[in-house]
Amino acid sequence: MDLSTVLSLLLGGGFITFVQFLITRYDNRNNQIKEVLKEINDFKAKVTKDIDGVRADVLCIKRTNEKERTINKRVRILRFEDELQACHPHSKDSFDQILSDIDDYEKYCADHPKFKNNQTATTVEHIKAIYKERLEKHDFL
Repeated sequence: MDLSTVLSLLLGGGFITFVQFLITRYDNRNNQIKEVLKEINDFKAKVTKDIDGVRADVLCIKRTNEKERTINKRVRILRFEDELQACHPHSKDSFDQILSDIDDYEKYCADHPKFKNNQTATTVEHIKAIYKERLEKHDFL
């Protein structure tokens, strides 16, 4: 064989080897990209699940906080009634505040029928009657 034939065979074989190398490299790169995309999607799913869990926790905390605030309003309403029963005078502002608490309390009770409520119905009626009486007589503290 002459030199040109040998060179042609070597270059042809080298070219084929080079093309195979490029194809393999391309396939490896695609596999790497697929693996990275899979990891990103797995991470995204985990983060989404974590966010959903945090949302659920925040909602639970919000409900608990709202319930506790409502219970505190009930306590203030009952305490205010105790003070009225003990003939402790109150300002119009104090009455306005307790009436605001009563409105909030009654709204919460209406929105949450399972919430234990039967402790303030008579109390609220009495507070409103006293308020109306004081309003007519203009004898707030």
